[in-house]
Amino acid sequence: NSRNESVIISDDKPFLLIDFSTDVSNNIYTTKAPNQDGETFRESDLDMREINIELMVVGDSRDSLLRQKSLINRVFNPKLGMGTLQYEDNGVVRVIKGQVDGLPFFGGKGAVTSSCLISLISPSPYWTEKTMSTVEMVSWVGGLQFPLSLPTEFASKGEVKININNSGDVDTPIFLEVKGPATNPKITNVSTGEYIKVNRELALGETLTISTEFGNKTVKKDGVNVFNYIDINSVFFNLSLGDNLIELTTDSESDNASVTITYTKKFIGV
Repeated sequence: NSRNESVIISDDKPFLLIDFSTDVSNNIYTTKAPNQDGETFRESDLDMREINIELMVVGDSRDSLLRQKSLINRVFNPKLGMGTLQYEDNGVVRVIKGQVDGLPFFGGKGAVTSSCLISLISPSPYWTEKTMSTVEMVSWVGGLQFPLSLPTEFASKGEVKININNSGDVDTPIFLEVKGPATNPKITNVSTGEYIKVNRELALGETLTISTEFGNKTVKKDGVNVFNYIDINSVFFNLSLGDNLIELTTDSESDNASVTITYTKKFIGV
């Protein structure tokens, strides 16, 4: 939960997993013309995800049972806001953010056991990986440093074109950190032709952060909104399914720009 308290529900006591179910409704949108047989599909979208967890609370004594039930109530307290559910099965780990939908329901009480039903609602229907993936593109690598030390190394052209494979189930947004010096840096998804271009010169030590997340598209420098830096023809693109060839370019070959790309793969199930 938001207080970093947690419980493990598994095949071992005190919290035995009895059943786990989850459901997401798919909304289908169509259009119908006069005299048309059937309808024409336009698009679809997913609702929030519903998650139900049924478990058995097992104590070593009556007092132990009451303590374990109290822990469940404390961890799954709906007043604490969003928490994180982590699902693990045979080495596969997925996480999802969720809100407790009502209080944990206890029933079937025995001397040292009690059944419990927990319902969660996740605003996002997607499961994600536990950790985010990060790649970096750099215009130049190495170079002379002062005071000069021998043997010296001259700068070499860095990796300014890199392939990112999105092996998730849907497109996923990216978070960019663009570091100067860079003259009008441009990040292009060569695979789709979409790009994000910054119509500004970033000095050494300056960092621009860009988020392409739906409903949270931002462009900031030192925490200040600078959305006006972005070229009007830019597209806040997502990583498409499969290969995405990403390229970094600037208007000056001497720029030592770097771009860090962070993303999280999304999955429709576990």
